[in-house]
Amino acid sequence: MRRDLPPFAALRAFETAARHESFRAAAKEACQTPSAVSHQIRTLEAFLQVKLFDRHGGKSALTAAGNEYLKTVVDIFEQLERAGNRLARHDDPYTLRINLSHTLSACWLLPMLPRFQARYPEIDIKLINSDEPLDLAVSNIDLGIRCGNGQWAGLKSDFLMHEELFIVCRPDQLDRLPPVERLNELADSFTLIHYSLNENEWRNWIQEAGFNPPKIKHRIDLDSRQLVLQAVVNGLGLGIGRASYAAEYINSGRLVIAYPMRKATDNGYYLVSPKQSQRISKTENFKDWLLTETHHSSVHPNQN
Repeated sequence: MRRDLPPFAALRAFETAARHESFRAAAKEACQTPSAVSHQIRTLEAFLQVKLFDRHGGKSALTAAGNEYLKTVVDIFEQLERAGNRLARHDDPYTLRINLSHTLSACWLLPMLPRFQARYPEIDIKLINSDEPLDLAVSNIDLGIRCGNGQWAGLKSDFLMHEELFIVCRPDQLDRLPPVERLNELADSFTLIHYSLNENEWRNWIQEAGFNPPKIKHRIDLDSRQLVLQAVVNGLGLGIGRASYAAEYINSGRLVIAYPMRKATDNGYYLVSPKQSQRISKTENFKDWLLTETHHSSVHPNQN
């Protein structure tokens, strides 16, 4: 059956002009002239036999009919984009796209990936670093790793590991630390390195350990937990490490856990995937490997 559909180029010109609210800006995005964009939109208006834009003094604004039609066009474009992303994801059996935070990627997943490569050398890994909310049905991503309570709309969650916080230092700093019963004296001799997105982390940690909060004399604020750990390695002071991020530093001997007390968090790390998804070998292989890797390894590193 023949379908009476408008020209696709005219639809694209209409959506772009409506999104920018400007023929000139739409022309710039499409690498065309404003007159070419205007011509495409006039072609669409003639096809529909309805006016989509009001044009006054070189300016244009959507009509009521244009606003109504735009909703349909945007919905169709989004459906096409989702369908294309699904095909791109599933039709490439040898590239696995994983979304997780930059710090978790650098400190936790990357050190383990050589073991995955040794087992599945035919699968290429592409890491997309982001903390933004995931919509795996729209984005060209196979799996995500997120910290939380395991409940995300539209996503299936597989638990990976709990999270704990503890004080870390360099091995050569251990003998200079005050004894545990004088924990609140840490700030007298050391700079306390803070994760700036949780500026009360030190105060809260020491209070929950049963001590009065210290009077902080010197501090360094960094907006990445990886930078906090690296600053401790470089001898700039003491830091609070998350078990998942600090494990590689501790296992390599660059850092040690300063005191036995640990603070548990309410959240954990989860491997997330679409609730309704096909069983694809590359994602199933990675999921089985990662669950085995995390469940059989120590997620709480031991003090050296």
